[in-house]
Amino acid sequence: MAHFITEECYGCLLCTQMCPVWAISGRPFGEHIVKTERCVDCGVCGRICTREAVLDGNGQVVRWMPRAKWPKAVINREVCSGCGLCVDICRKKALTMSGPGYSEAFPTLKPEACLGCGICAAECPSEAIIMEAASI
Repeated sequence: MAHFITEECYGCLLCTQMCPVWAISGRPFGEHIVKTERCVDCGVCGRICTREAVLDGNGQVVRWMPRAKWPKAVINREVCSGCGLCVDICRKKALTMSGPGYSEAFPTLKPEACLGCGICAAECPSEAIIMEAASI
């Protein structure tokens, strides 16, 4: 189920800028709306909201948390096929292909860029990516 933005929102635009699937629209200092057909239920909008104005699909407040505590993608290179799909779908360019040669390339995570949305893990055809809570 899609997330929902409550009237506690004051229109700072952080959620619109951070949403990995462009599911949130709104004007500065105005009402913001989640497009339910686009929302992938990742929770990024709630984790970035200092007003705690976002409800998850169960009606629970998604609590703000420091970016360092957001989940991060972990890639199992033993299972990874090197297809690069995760690199292509990451809106924040948190994944890049690296390795000794084109046929041996594998994705590498830039942790500071990762939103922890989990889209890469959900779309990985070899199930080589999992999301792990930050170890802080």
